[in-house]
Amino acid sequence: MNVKVETVYGASKFLEKISDIPASVTIVTADEIEKYGYRTLADVLTNVRGFYVIYDRNYTYIGVRGFARPGDYNARILFLIDGHRDNDNVYDGANVGTEFPVDIDLIDHIEIIRGPGSAVYGTGAFAAVINVVIKRGRDINGWQISGLGGSWETYEGRITYGHRFANQIETLLSGTFYHSAGHHELFFPEFDSPATNNGIAVDADSDQAYSIFGDLIRGDFNLHVVLNSRTKHVPTASYGTVFNDRAGHQSHYWAIGVHQRVHSTYPGSGS
Repeated sequence: MNVKVETVYGASKFLEKISDIPASVTIVTADEIEKYGYRTLADVLTNVRGFYVIYDRNYTYIGVRGFARPGDYNARILFLIDGHRDNDNVYDGANVGTEFPVDIDLIDHIEIIRGPGSAVYGTGAFAAVINVVIKRGRDINGWQISGLGGSWETYEGRITYGHRFANQIETLLSGTFYHSAGHHELFFPEFDSPATNNGIAVDADSDQAYSIFGDLIRGDFNLHVVLNSRTKHVPTASYGTVFNDRAGHQSHYWAIGVHQRVHSTYPGSGS
């Protein structure tokens, strides 16, 4: 009768058992991420009950239980990284595709709490709270180098170092680079005329991103430093741009973040 009951931090900002939380909770572990080959946070949420993903060749949008307002940029879901808010301060949205600031291989587990959490977190937690918990230096314990390749001239590389020293200082530093040429040809019936190449966009779907993540822990002091950038060639001629212009509309995303926590009750992983 000794059954292990998972604990969650993201529901109320302190650890409690799933059985004590008045919400539907799903936990996705690093083992599941590796086993199913997920490469982005959007891939994970695609396979979580009650969530669905929309991709418009520019950004990725998350819907929950049939609800997703167009143009929200995921503003109805609160995304956290180790308990720190990841939604931006302009549109209150968050990025979950290749522009997500943390490499998927650095995730220890993901806490997905369905339902409104605004009583705890304020605005933005209307549909769900998703807390991404990152691995610690002790989980890496040395160097890691990984790479992958795929169709559409896709390749990705990552180098990571993590260690816990004798003086209890724990550090993790990781860098990731991703590139994909995308589909060579894409057909859009809205532009099906000789003047716009009969609706065919050629070599206009490339995606390139890089991210750097640093983590420093000593006792109750925890410092996160995040830098990420992404450039996406948009083939849909959005915002009145010229269709099938190979040097045309590109979507640029760049962000830097510093998160600091002192006297934290947040356990992270490996505790």
